[in-house]
Amino acid sequence: MSDRLYIFDTTLRDGEQVPGCQLNTVEKIQVARQLESLGVDVIEAGFPISSPGDFNSVIEISKAVTWPTICALTRAVPKDIDCAAEALAYAKRKRIHTGIGTSDSHIRYKFNSTREEIIERAGNTSEEEIAMILKCHHLDIQTNINTQKIAATSRMVSSLMNMPVQANKAIVGRNAFAHSSGIHQDGVLKNAETYEIINPKDVGIDDNAIILTARSGHAAL
Repeated sequence: MSDRLYIFDTTLRDGEQVPGCQLNTVEKIQVARQLESLGVDVIEAGFPISSPGDFNSVIEISKAVTWPTICALTRAVPKDIDCAAEALAYAKRKRIHTGIGTSDSHIRYKFNSTREEIIERAGNTSEEEIAMILKCHHLDIQTNINTQKIAATSRMVSSLMNMPVQANKAIVGRNAFAHSSGIHQDGVLKNAETYEIINPKDVGIDDNAIILTARSGHAAL
């Protein structure tokens, strides 16, 4: 039997904290439903005690989606946890994520504690890259992600948050499946796997792109 990897998505909590990326409740519900369609297991919906807007968003997201676990962030403070529990009242599956800073500076200067007493993680990683690594390299680890919805999900989040994806970003950047080098173009035209270990259709992109430039050769023409 293969192992099962559960995907914890923090687009609506940590992602929305990026300056300029704030969403209203309607937009958050739209993203949450797309994340449910994508197949994420846990949606971190917000930090309820931080604002009335976050509190209400967690409530409405809990009502809007069905099978993913809805998660609310708290500090290690009782009133935060009580507030999160209240916001999660309508969630079919619920989780409280209690966080505390874990860098050496946080532990020493902010909490006056020790590393032995404070453990909760390595940080966020690229969800689409993990999903496709597991899919392409046959590591016998399964996820629930419908990879064909990766590109559409990325475009939605990028548009609603007004945060362009860098062109050379792996998998979801506009140049991820584009080739301008003559050497690359020749290889891809003969067999796409020479320079693409991922089939673009597997992430919801129609096809790769051959871009004619001064570096293109006869094969591309």
